[in-house]
Amino acid sequence: MLAQFLIRNIVFRFRRSICNAPNIVASVTKEPVSSLKASSPKDSRTGKSVKPPEANNTVPPSPVNPQTPRSSEWIIAAKVLAYFAGSGGGATLLAMAYSYSQEKQRIPRILHRYEQSPLSEEEHNDLVDYFRRPQLESELTEVIAPSMKTSTFRLITGPHGTGKTTSVKYCCNEKKSGVVYAFIEEAMVNNQRVPTVLAQKLAIETDRRPWYNLLKVWQFGYSEPVRPFQLTDLLSDLRAAASEYRKANDRPLALVIDNFTTIAKHDPVLFSELMSAAKTGADNGDLIITFVSSDGYTPHWIQGLGIDERLGPFEVGDLSPDEAYRFATDFASKQRLHNSHQVGEQELVKLVELTGGRIQRLRSCISDLLVGKSLSQVQSSIESSVFGSLKEANLQGDPIKAANLELKAFEAARAILASDTGTISRERFYAIIDDASQADSLLVQNIFCYHPSLASVGFQTAAHARYFRHVFQPYPSFPVSRTTFRVRRMILDYPYISTIVITILGVFVAIAVGRQRAST
Repeated sequence: MLAQFLIRNIVFRFRRSICNAPNIVASVTKEPVSSLKASSPKDSRTGKSVKPPEANNTVPPSPVNPQTPRSSEWIIAAKVLAYFAGSGGGATLLAMAYSYSQEKQRIPRILHRYEQSPLSEEEHNDLVDYFRRPQLESELTEVIAPSMKTSTFRLITGPHGTGKTTSVKYCCNEKKSGVVYAFIEEAMVNNQRVPTVLAQKLAIETDRRPWYNLLKVWQFGYSEPVRPFQLTDLLSDLRAAASEYRKANDRPLALVIDNFTTIAKHDPVLFSELMSAAKTGADNGDLIITFVSSDGYTPHWIQGLGIDERLGPFEVGDLSPDEAYRFATDFASKQRLHNSHQVGEQELVKLVELTGGRIQRLRSCISDLLVGKSLSQVQSSIESSVFGSLKEANLQGDPIKAANLELKAFEAARAILASDTGTISRERFYAIIDDASQADSLLVQNIFCYHPSLASVGFQTAAHARYFRHVFQPYPSFPVSRTTFRVRRMILDYPYISTIVITILGVFVAIAVGRQRAST
């Protein structure tokens, strides 16, 4: 179709140029067009052309420079070509050449991007205070860019504040080439800009206008509406580049998509397309797409798609006690330069116990101590944040439903505390909550934590476990009745009102007892 259009365009413009050739020749010879066309005299009676008689005084022709006719021919040909080019033929060829060059450079541009640093300058700045974890780094590097062909695509998950994103950035940066890291923000998903953002990260051209559309832009200043850049366009180019990279380096390309949870929440169609692309890349062995998630919502979506057997989950957990103490010591020594207070060794040990090795929580607690807060105040702030997350999760929707959800959450917490491993299976957790959407909300609110490698559910932090253990001390045989549970929650949530109510009830009881004694 395009070839026919091109041939017709060239033939049409060439014919138009030939038709205007007499005008061009006239401009070259400086004579009117009518003088170039010989006219024969006609007989007035018959109307037929007659040959004019030869004049006796014929003047011999003047000598002509033999180079003149040849020069005139070249000038005429040049003017014809110039007219053809100026009338649009040259623009057509130029548009075709531009589109062809862009098409030829598309794949090399992607490969050149993969030879550069995986991180941007801003992402490099996040690694300034990175805490090294050699064992985790070696495992993460093999997950992100495996040295051998694998048929699985990977999901890096873990609770909030364990250092997933920073560790992934560090491992990507250590690979130097063959890896590209992309962090997806929620605004990108809401504005449907994820394909464009990924294209910018991968150096993929998003302008897919054909050459004849470019011709209209150059000649007339307008173009036909062009469909927006889609994920299928990006994946097509990425697969082609991955195939070339595999042939040249005998290893697959790697793409890391962080904050994948936002895509699962707000754009299920894009979520499915990326999962399918990861599966195809793993089957071909030339493209490894690794997803980074931070809550239990994404594994639930993956379960719904029925592709758990192809997913290779990798969980980033809390620091070990030795790593946590080493991190606390290093961080306190660095921050001590900017603060007048100091943190003692016993306080660091207590903080490690309170935070359970959670990096984000440990960093904030040390900062609080360095600005002058006491250890008891820091502990109270930890408990308050835990209670705030519970309260936020339970105050959504109808109050009666919230109370019922709270009771189910405490039943699940009781089951987790009663287990030897500190976790229960995912099936049992969803069975206790008895509502998939409510179970998802509890996981998203960071009260409980899903462990995809074990398909189990536990507490989000050690502080959550201590809170629930403290709650269940008066109730060794939980669950209790709903009335007893609600009365106790009212006493804990509204102590002043509960004190007034109990005082009033005590006064009435005292009056009743006094009257009974007086009557006897």
